Amino acid sequence: MPNTAADQLLTDGFDNKKISHEIRLLLNCYLEKIVMAKKPTYEELEQRVRSLEQDVLKLKWTEEVLSKSEERFRIIFNNAPQGIALANQSGRFLKVNSAWENMFGYNEKESQQLTIQGITSPEDIKISTEKLADLFRRDIGCYRFEKRFKRKDGSIFWGDLSVSLIHDLENGFKIALGVVVDITERKRSVNALRESEGKLNAMLQSIGDHISMMDEDLNIIWTNKTAEKIFGKDIIGKKCYEVYHQRKESCEPYPCITLKAFRDGKVHKHDTQVIDQYGKKMFFHCTANVALRDKEGKPTAVMELSRDITDQKQAESALIERGKELENKTHELEEVNAALKVLLKHRDEDQQHIEEKIVANVKELVLPYVEKLNNSRLNDRQMVYLNIIKSNLEDIITPFLHQLSSKYFNLTPREIQIAGLVKDGKTTKEIAELLNSSTGTIDFHRNNLRKKLGLRNTKTNLRSFLLALP
Repeated sequence: MPNTAADQLLTDGFDNKKISHEIRLLLNCYLEKIVMAKKPTYEELEQRVRSLEQDVLKLKWTEEVLSKSEERFRIIFNNAPQGIALANQSGRFLKVNSAWENMFGYNEKESQQLTIQGITSPEDIKISTEKLADLFRRDIGCYRFEKRFKRKDGSIFWGDLSVSLIHDLENGFKIALGVVVDITERKRSVNALRESEGKLNAMLQSIGDHISMMDEDLNIIWTNKTAEKIFGKDIIGKKCYEVYHQRKESCEPYPCITLKAFRDGKVHKHDTQVIDQYGKKMFFHCTANVALRDKEGKPTAVMELSRDITDQKQAESALIERGKELENKTHELEEVNAALKVLLKHRDEDQQHIEEKIVANVKELVLPYVEKLNNSRLNDRQMVYLNIIKSNLEDIITPFLHQLSSKYFNLTPREIQIAGLVKDGKTTKEIAELLNSSTGTIDFHRNNLRKKLGLRNTKTNLRSFLLALP
């Protein structure tokens, strides 16, 4: 016999139905409440049983999902590479994973005796305590920041801490879930990079030349102090052609060396004129080269190094002007020199003409009478005076003889004297009479002259050779 109304109902109305134990319990509870009330029909009971069975199925599915979710959480918690810990409102740890134990050096039992303050570097205890208290007090959900942690051995490391607030609805309290990532190496790399950037920036800032960096749209994105000193401190973000050349459009000839560097990635140079913030014109020797590239290697920024060559350009201009002046002076001097050459030629010709005239006059008008006096009867005193006069007259009329003696050092005084008479057209007999010598003596000296003058064994006339001498 059925023990309860539910058993009787199930026995009478659902003999062929497979009813779960949970449905039976729910149905018994339900019937106990309504047994004294209006008795439901079998159809109503069947519908209610089905509804209760659906509720039980949903409940079991939810339990299974929760169980799987909890299992997944345990797997993630225990096997996560990051250090994960659960802590209460006072900061005491409730549970930690293996990565956390390896990170800090404490086992799970030791960890449960610790608080957040106990694993925090003294410099960051205050801010860590304030953030945790604020999390529980204001229920802000989560927070994240970088802080210094302390291991069991006392060593310090940097960690990226993320803390979230978890509500335990079943037990009615809140716990904090913290995830720690060791970023010590990243911090070192960042600090090394910052130090390197600082050194590079200090080096670039110390360079006396103008340095600026432009993007592909020719916007100035960085400059050194020299550039700011020349063009002003408010030039970042402006177009380079507006700042350096006070232009409204790109420089000519187009494209400029900066755009050329963007296009072909090569180094380009040129000299250009710029205008400083006070309107003063300057000359720069500029070198443009790619400074930054993206992951594909495409240039994203070009650096332009410009050296002030204003003094050099001014010196070059002065040299050019000086060169033009020298060229004009040279032309003037050439004209003067040509005129002087003409004057000197005329003077030489006039001097030669005068000398020839003087020589001819002395020979024709004076020397004959000197020879007559020489052949007359003169006393010794008169003969001395006559020889002096004759010697001086010969010096005056014979510049040729001086030239001949200076050119041919091996000629004797008598040979030089005879050469002068030959040049004047005197015959051997006439020369012999003038020098009170025999013709044989004169012929001997003439042969020596030909030999010393290089005329031996040639048909060159001696007088013609002497006349041709300068």
